[in-house]
Amino acid sequence: MTWLTRENIRLRQENAEMARELRDMADRNNRQADAIKRLWLINSRLTGRVDKLRQMLSRQKPVVTMDRRMDATSRAEALFAPREKAEGPDSLQVDSGVAGGAT
Repeated sequence: MTWLTRENIRLRQENAEMARELRDMADRNNRQADAIKRLWLINSRLTGRVDKLRQMLSRQKPVVTMDRRMDATSRAEALFAPREKAEGPDSLQVDSGVAGGAT
């Protein structure tokens, strides 16, 4: 084999290797582009959901909560303070008689 033939073979091998590397880089680029598209789609969906939740929250009345800085005595008084008697099917009624409801 002459020097020219060996050089030709070497250059063809390098060319094939470079073509393989270019295909790999193009595949990686396509995968990254697909991932970016998915992230943009997820971001837009989440942004829409957050906007909906903010609108719902702005329509609601403010909720009164117990002050977390209360001391133990104040918390106990708030928990065990007498409440108005609830009536209706959802209220908890305790039978003061013997178990089973018999008096």
